[in-house]
This record gives sequence, structure tokens and C-alpha cells, in this order.
Amino acid sequence: GPRPPPASEAAVALASSTPAPAIAAPVVPTPPAPVGFRPRADRTFREQVEDAEREIIQYVLSHTHDNVTEAARLLDLERGHFYKKMKALGLRRGQSES
Repeated sequence: GPRPPPASEAAVALASSTPAPAIAAPVVPTPPAPVGFRPRADRTFREQVEDAEREIIQYVLSHTHDNVTEAARLLDLERGHFYKKMKALGLRRGQSES
């Protein structure tokens, strides 16, 4: 009579016919990145980087209703570094563009 398939073939057949269980990844609401950046000849590279950082931080602070801890987490920055970056860019809580 017919021989059963080798164990490896049986495993492949089983695996291909059995749908993999869905793994639920945690959903982190990430705001979309600000759009509209264009290089400018009248600003230095550093000034343009600071402008972009300022815009991103203001946007994320607005998205988190000025929750610095949440904003820092969304940007994958330590909260202390986030505060230093805000200070260096002349930003304070409550200044976010809503």
C-alpha cells in the first residue's frame, strides 16, 4: 500500500494548511510626520535642522495635549533629553500649534 509521507513532508503540509494565529501587536497612536519641508538657501543646515526639530516637537506636543512624557515616548527620547531639546529650541509647554 501507499507509504505515509516522511514526517518533514507531513509537517510542511500541516503548516501550509493551518493558518498561523494572529499575533496582536500593541497599537501605538503615532501622529503623522509634519509635511512641507523644503530646503532653503537662506538658512544654514543647522538652522534648518532646528526648524524641523521645532516643528516636529510642537506637532507632537499638540498631538499629546502638551504631555511631555508621552511626547518624548512617541519620539523615542528620554524625557530629560526632550526637555533639554525644548529649552535649546526656545519651546515651552503650552506653545504647541493646535
